[in-house]
Amino acid sequence: MYEDRIRMRSLMDRVMSADEAAKLIDDGMVVGMSGFTRAGDAKDMPIAMAKRAKEHPMKVTLITGASLGHDSDKTLTESGILARRLPFRWIPRCVAPSTTAT
Repeated sequence: MYEDRIRMRSLMDRVMSADEAAKLIDDGMVVGMSGFTRAGDAKDMPIAMAKRAKEHPMKVTLITGASLGHDSDKTLTESGILARRLPFRWIPRCVAPSTTAT
C-alpha cells in the first residue's frame, strides 16, 4: 500500500507499525502529530500510545498541528499518558485529573 508512495527506497527500512513506533516513545518525551480532525488524525498512533502507556506508565507532551479526532484525544486522555496537550484539544480536560496542577 505505501510502497508505491515512498520514492526514496533508503527510507523503506524505517516504515513500521504503530505498535513498533509507540515502543520508541519514552517517558518525558515531546511527541508531535498531524491533525485536522479525523481527516488528518494519526489514527493508529494514538491507540498504540495509549496501549503502551497502560503497560508502561509514562507521561508525554503532545503537540499537534491541529485538532485530533474526538476519539483520539479521549483515548489518550483516558490512558493517562498526557502530561501536556497543546496547542488545541476538543475536550475541556485533556490531561487526566491526577496530573493537573491545582
